[in-house]
Amino acid sequence: MGVLIGSQALAVKRFDRAEGGKRIHIEDFAQVFNVYPHNKYENAHYGNIARMVWMMTGNEGLIDFIRRLTFTILTGNGDMHLKNWSFIYEDGRTPKLSPAYDMVSTIPYIPKDGLALNLADSKEMKTITLNHFKKLAQKAKLPEELVLQTVRDTVNATITAWEANYKHYGLPAEILERIQGYLREVALRNG
Repeated sequence: MGVLIGSQALAVKRFDRAEGGKRIHIEDFAQVFNVYPHNKYENAHYGNIARMVWMMTGNEGLIDFIRRLTFTILTGNGDMHLKNWSFIYEDGRTPKLSPAYDMVSTIPYIPKDGLALNLADSKEMKTITLNHFKKLAQKAKLPEELVLQTVRDTVNATITAWEANYKHYGLPAEILERIQGYLREVALRNG
């Protein structure tokens, strides 16, 4: 017998199933880099992922990755480890980034949380700047201006959307204040 804790539920349609239930191959980055799940916070950094995404999916995939990483920092998500980034092979052969999943702000619950992986030798979300992304691009041999412009655009879009909508999210006041406090201090927002 189950226990009913609340009155709300979230049902998510699987993106790794086609019509009729046929499986679509997914490969998370722990698998890509041959890292065992218990080491999902180690043995790689965001530069490794960015380089692999760019090599396998080109500019389109790189832009998507940089958007998600920027959003991760702005929302204070300290849990974007290797198993939360995946390739999907919709045709069975060609990789692209899978739809985003497990993107949750950890800052309201773990106020001093850091990034799950290093970004240009830092895990301190609050102190990440555009310069960290510049170093990431240089170290991973990525198109630097594409990376930097994507970060700028994502910062603007995320902050604009948050400011226009946060009052409608129905978040408890304490959680809302923690997120707002973090957003006021995050360096990436402030240039």
